[in-house]
Amino acid sequence: VLDSDVTDTFTVAGVTVVATGEATLDSDLAASGAIGYSFGQLRIEGELSRLAGEFEQITLNQATALGNTITIDLGIPLKGDFDATGFMANAWYDFDTPGFIGSDSKLVPFLGGGIGLAKIAIDLDSILGINTTYDQSDTVFAYQLGGGIGYRVSEKTSLNLSYRYFGTDDAEFDDGGDQVDAEFRSHVFLIGLLQKF
Repeated sequence: VLDSDVTDTFTVAGVTVVATGEATLDSDLAASGAIGYSFGQLRIEGELSRLAGEFEQITLNQATALGNTITIDLGIPLKGDFDATGFMANAWYDFDTPGFIGSDSKLVPFLGGGIGLAKIAIDLDSILGINTTYDQSDTVFAYQLGGGIGYRVSEKTSLNLSYRYFGTDDAEFDDGGDQVDAEFRSHVFLIGLLQKF
């Protein structure tokens, strides 16, 4: 999961403060399952995916209050999860390989992508080492682009190695006292199995 630009709006002693910065995240596991229909070289599918990251810290760059803006560089340790559950409609195109790999090649390169919706969730456990509870989610537009290569084990079964860039519109989280806007972007590397019926 890539670092995320964050805007945090909150109120202190009746004064609204808008702080902007960047959250640093550790990557975690991803999982994906899909079912679809093959039109020869073109595959159309519906996909359910789960991408996860863990917060390390947020670096605040500036804060605005009462019309005044100050520039800061303050790193604040965070612990918690930043996850995306994607509901995607995808299209993948399988390329013929005999022309440049060999007539008996079992390798199948493919490219494609998809659009859909993603449920983005923030679940914070602590800020500056102080335990906290901030558990919010938002559903936003999502997209992905990628490609990979498959290896035909049999006529109907392939093992795939693929890469995807997954991104979303900014998600908005609001617990009634603290509103957070954040983006979710990720480089996804998958090992998979493609089975035709």
